Amino acid sequence: MFLFFMFAFGCIFANFYQKQSVFYVILLILIIILLFFIAFYYKKFVLSLLCLLTLFLGAGYFGICVKHFDDNMVYADAVEIKGTIYKIGTQKNCKQIIYLTDTLIDDCPMNANVMIQVYDNLNVFEYNDIGNVIIFEQELQVLDLYEFDDEMASSFLYQNNLKYYTDVNTQNIALLEHKDYFSQKIKDLIKQNLSLGLNNENASLAFSALFGDKTELSSDISTAFSTSGVSHLIAVSGLHVGFIVAILILLLNLFRIKKLPQIIIVFVILMFYAYICNFSPSIIRAMIMAMCLMMAPIFKREYDIVSAISLAGLITLVINPINVFDVGWLLSFGCVFGIAYFTKPFKYIFDKMGLNKMSSSIAISLSAQISILFVSALVFEQVQTLSFVSNIIIIPLFTLAFSFIFLIAILSLIVPFVMYILCVINPVLSVIIIVTNLIASIPFAVHSTNVINYFSVIIYFAMLTLISRFCLIERSVKITLISIFATILVVNSTILML
Repeated sequence: MFLFFMFAFGCIFANFYQKQSVFYVILLILIIILLFFIAFYYKKFVLSLLCLLTLFLGAGYFGICVKHFDDNMVYADAVEIKGTIYKIGTQKNCKQIIYLTDTLIDDCPMNANVMIQVYDNLNVFEYNDIGNVIIFEQELQVLDLYEFDDEMASSFLYQNNLKYYTDVNTQNIALLEHKDYFSQKIKDLIKQNLSLGLNNENASLAFSALFGDKTELSSDISTAFSTSGVSHLIAVSGLHVGFIVAILILLLNLFRIKKLPQIIIVFVILMFYAYICNFSPSIIRAMIMAMCLMMAPIFKREYDIVSAISLAGLITLVINPINVFDVGWLLSFGCVFGIAYFTKPFKYIFDKMGLNKMSSSIAISLSAQISILFVSALVFEQVQTLSFVSNIIIIPLFTLAFSFIFLIAILSLIVPFVMYILCVINPVLSVIIIVTNLIASIPFAVHSTNVINYFSVIIYFAMLTLISRFCLIERSVKITLISIFATILVVNSTILML
């Protein structure tokens, strides 16, 4: 756990250093000194040295990756750009954001994707389909990771390898051909099959839940899910992977499949699912943890959730160090750490209150919500005050619906007519939408805030770690450190308010 935190801390420090955020760099240095002073006080010399090396490794690795990303050719004049649409962005005020891959510049391949903003006075972009190969001539501008103040925007650029952008009028774009990507063909086929058994609204919700693709989902439903604090249900997350693993293990146990073949089958299916969902950080995290859980009995080891998530964190940051600023990564890891930290003590409290049958679900939901409170406030600039209630009500319904939809969707790839069976789950999806809209309509469902930045999130996670049962230091030291971090948090929020 310590190595994961120090590697992540090194990445964060390198980010603020490269942005020349002197105030935050100084604060981070002071926090590092404080942590190492405590480590030496407890005579953890070897661990301190290892953590220090990991910190420098994280900072150096982050810097190298950023420098490599920003080392791009500059095009002074207009060039011919040819590429394949692989993602569709927002459409507003006669502007459509699209993303190109397999890009050629003046017929020369480039190891970069391009973001373009298409202008159309009719607010219609004729070639707005994933897989379309388009060509146009325009000047290219370089995208700098530190062009934006928002670290999460930088993470989006890095994760999607977006190194250039341009603006172009739709009249200057020509369509060359259409490429059928295998992953997109699978998604399109499942989308078509969903409409056989579900009404339009529920089919859109089911598709969003399966693949995190909200293009078909109405803005009203999307807003309602965000306001009620259950937006993670329509974004591919570790929760979805957990459902899938549980379903697969249940089925494989029914057929008496041995452990090692089970692991191989689950791994292959999860890899296929991750491929369709573009290997999002949250899916990779959940895959690694699932493999640790399934392999622990084979190696005669006890599964340790904190060690598993720390290993997953290190691997995902090695793959992409700027994941440390990715929304999905933060929410995914925050949820699991919160569940690991606080579920057991909360369950003990709720058991004492006589809530034995519901204590586990309430404890898990409360632990997850506490841990991602500041991340939600940072991303959405609001706090969903009823998210705890909505998750307790909606997640059981969603678990039933998602599990059934996933199984039928997979079967439909072989036998399409089984999708008609989905009609039995229509009422459940309708109830989920009704309950979500009802909670979102309550006046105090959200509270707007703009006093949270990424540094606030770091301090908040540090405080949660100190409070948790895994931080084995003296109570007086804990209270002192929590007081120091709380003071820093207040000062930081005060600065943001000015």
